[in-house]
Amino acid sequence: MQIELDNKLSRQSLSAQVAERLVEEITAGYYAPGDMLPSEQALSVKFGVSRPMVREALTQLSAQGFIEVRNGLGATVREVNGESLRVFFRRLLRAGNRKDIIDIFEIRETLESLSVVKAAENCSEAEIEELRKMSDQMREFIDAPLTYIQLDVQFHTKIAQFSQNMSLFHLIASIRQTMVSVNKSLRFELKAPQMEAIQENHEQIFKAIKDRDLESARLAMEAHFESLMGRLERILVADADEPADKSGVELSELA
Repeated sequence: MQIELDNKLSRQSLSAQVAERLVEEITAGYYAPGDMLPSEQALSVKFGVSRPMVREALTQLSAQGFIEVRNGLGATVREVNGESLRVFFRRLLRAGNRKDIIDIFEIRETLESLSVVKAAENCSEAEIEELRKMSDQMREFIDAPLTYIQLDVQFHTKIAQFSQNMSLFHLIASIRQTMVSVNKSLRFELKAPQMEAIQENHEQIFKAIKDRDLESARLAMEAHFESLMGRLERILVADADEPADKSGVELSELA
């Protein structure tokens, strides 16, 4: 697979730019897991920067989990993990591209509908009790939006964990944690009836898991996403009417 990139970089944050370009190549499939990256010298020539800049960029990618650097052996692309997924989704959200954002939420709907069914099928009684406590906490903090958002993220992430499918867990956790990191503050406060409806929906999800009712669990999660997607569309329309100097759509109320 071939991709076209402008190989020459500006002088600002050269190592960060090299790292970003390499991430683009990795996520585009130019390098597959297990592939060796070109040597420091080759990358230095390719991007028109010094070898120390390349070395610093590789150190950044290693810390983010994209590559593994071995002395004397070079840099190897690692298998996808939670941190590299978070970096990938952050890049999409920061770009603020409407299609990318909608695509992420469609992925979430599919993944979380599967995870809630698997959780209802597989979770233990102790895990059900943990979800009960989290649901009760969400009810307690329904009037504290920022706390509620964090609890909401934890609730869904735990469901993914209790599905006993770790690939599913890493995907869902990466997407959700990325969205919280975009902006911690609410763009607007939902009215009390809207918050109540959101909470009741989460309680329906919990009840279906507790009852081991796989179909009700799936339907409750799908209802959650129907509401969420409606709010997303309204926010994207509003953002389209605002100045374009923002760093990306604020999605924290959609967690």
